[in-house]
Amino acid sequence: MEVSSQLRSLAIARDTCITLYMPTHRYGSATVSDASRFSTLVNSVGKDLAESGLKPAAIQRLLEPIEQLATPASFWQNRTDGLAVFAHDGHCEHVSLPNPVVEQVKLGSHFYLRQAIPFLTDDTRFFVLSLSKNSVQLYEGNQHSLFPISAYDGPASMEEALQFEDPERQLQVRTTGSDSVSFHGHGAGDELDKEALERFLRAVEKGVTSSLRQQTAPLVLAAVPYYLPIYSSFSGYQHVFGEAIEGTPVRQSDKELHLAAVQLLQSHFDSIRKKSLNGLRDLVGTGLITDELSDIAESARSGRVQNLLLSSSLPSDSEQEEDLVNHAIVETIAHAGVVGLDPDADTANKPARALLRF
Repeated sequence: MEVSSQLRSLAIARDTCITLYMPTHRYGSATVSDASRFSTLVNSVGKDLAESGLKPAAIQRLLEPIEQLATPASFWQNRTDGLAVFAHDGHCEHVSLPNPVVEQVKLGSHFYLRQAIPFLTDDTRFFVLSLSKNSVQLYEGNQHSLFPISAYDGPASMEEALQFEDPERQLQVRTTGSDSVSFHGHGAGDELDKEALERFLRAVEKGVTSSLRQQTAPLVLAAVPYYLPIYSSFSGYQHVFGEAIEGTPVRQSDKELHLAAVQLLQSHFDSIRKKSLNGLRDLVGTGLITDELSDIAESARSGRVQNLLLSSSLPSDSEQEEDLVNHAIVETIAHAGVVGLDPDADTANKPARALLRF
């Protein structure tokens, strides 16, 4: 389980931080009500900031980027089931959440991240390489979403990869509707086709490996079956998954690719979680596991928490407990620890448990 760069940046933010969670609707007339409710919540934040003694110019700087979300009707149409907004020092981030959240507005010296943890932690993080001779796209995803990686710097097609080949090869890629490889010029038929395919895949591999430097999440290939063993044989990325999403990926939507990748990797991630959970159970009684919230918060402050497991992402009815949990979250992440939901139902009567470094 890894912490995303977005979650880490939110955890280390300080000074005046505004956190807003609200349930939203995917379509229909309710989206108008969502926009109205959002405006009401933002107005209440403004009043609270004024009562805190903050100067009008500072309040405007904080609220202006949030208020810009309220007016465009397009922003509120076709949303997901939840929205999280984090505003700080004139900047604003919003995250669409695939599941409903409890309405919550918080002002503080740091963001309240508990409800965002299931969506911003990378316990199911993976990459997908959609690969055909006419189209190459690298994606990053988790169990909730899949999105293109703009930093991919490899060729976008076979034609692009081979366009600067040595003229002595006297080859020219001829685009066809299928994913078979066709050329005309001088050569040795199928052997020539395979050599050209390998040169194409090596160019793609170079771009992928450069883009995923220092990453450890599995990379799933979405391609016709015979691409996988060729690509895997020379891939410099050590985490190419052993099974592929078979077929011509350009015929699949991003949604279909996402679903196929999640299904393919399900047993892989289940195995990792089980191993991690068994490791935690083995440490019970060693003094390195604690479920006392005050101890967890203090240990997080001193950088001792390696793993923080929350029994629930829902905010507590107790203000004190909510503050302690959030303090433990931000301090754990700030000290390079990992935060996630606890898969062990036996700890549900405690808000959190922690694995300590020492």
